[in-house]
Amino acid sequence: MLNIRLILLILIFTSVVSIEKVALAEDVKVNPQSFHYKIDYKELYQFLGISKEEYNSEWKKGKTITEIAKSNAIAPTELITFFGELQFTALNEALTKRAINKDFYYNYAISHMEEDIMQVINQNPNRRRSDKKVMYNHDSIKVDELIQKVDFNVLLPNKLLIDNYTLEIKTYPEWENDTFTKVRLHYMDNEDNSLLLGIEQRKISDDYSGDSFQGSEETVNINGHKGYFKTFSNAAGGILTWKQEGTLVEMDSNLFNKKEMIEIANSMKVVK
Repeated sequence: MLNIRLILLILIFTSVVSIEKVALAEDVKVNPQSFHYKIDYKELYQFLGISKEEYNSEWKKGKTITEIAKSNAIAPTELITFFGELQFTALNEALTKRAINKDFYYNYAISHMEEDIMQVINQNPNRRRSDKKVMYNHDSIKVDELIQKVDFNVLLPNKLLIDNYTLEIKTYPEWENDTFTKVRLHYMDNEDNSLLLGIEQRKISDDYSGDSFQGSEETVNINGHKGYFKTFSNAAGGILTWKQEGTLVEMDSNLFNKKEMIEIANSMKVVK
C-alpha cells in the first residue's frame, strides 16, 4: 500500500534546511493565516507528458489526475512526490513573504497537506454517480434504520456530482443506540482516504430565524429557503447552512466550490 504520509514526512525533513535559511517569521501577525496551493497546469501537463488539449479531453470524460497519470505510466509515488514538492515550494514562498509563520507551515504540512493532495488527484467534479446502491463503510447505520431513531426529517442529496464514494453516518450522542439528536453524513472516496462532503443535520424549531449564521457569510437560496455560505480561506469549498422541512442542515466540503455545493443542496429531499 502506498504510504503517502511517509513520502510527505520525507519531504518535510528535506525542506527543513530551506526553511532555516528563510528570515525568521515568527512575528507574523496574520489573522487568520491561510494557504491554498493553486495547480500550475503547465507544470502538470509537462509532468504527465501530455498537451493541454489531451488533459482537458481526459478531464471532461471524468478521469481523475491519478487515472490520467496511470494511463501515462506514472506511478502513484511519483505523482504524490510531484504534488508534495510543489506544495512545499509554495509554502516556502508564503513563509518568505511572511504570509504564514513556521508554526502554520508545519501544522499545514503535517495535518492538512495529505488530505488536500488526495482530493486534488482523486476527484473530478465531471464524474456523475450512476443510480447504484449506496456503499456504506465502517459498519455504518443505514438510512432506513436511522430515520426510525430521530425526531426530525433526514435529507439526502439526489445529485452528488461524483461517481465512486462510500457513506458513513455518524450519530450523536455517541453513546446512544436508540434515539439520536444529531447526525452527520460523511461521503468518502471509495478508498476511504478523503472526506468529499460532510452534511450535518439536527432538529430545529419552526420559528428559528437563522440570524446566528449571519455575518461574513453570503446569503443564498436553497430550495426556496434562505441559506448562508461562508467560503474557506485555504480551500475550494466552504460551509453552507440552511433550514429545510424543520431540519437544520450544515454542509461542508474542501472539494466542491460554492456553485457545486448549492447544486447538491438543491437536490436534497426528505427520506420517506
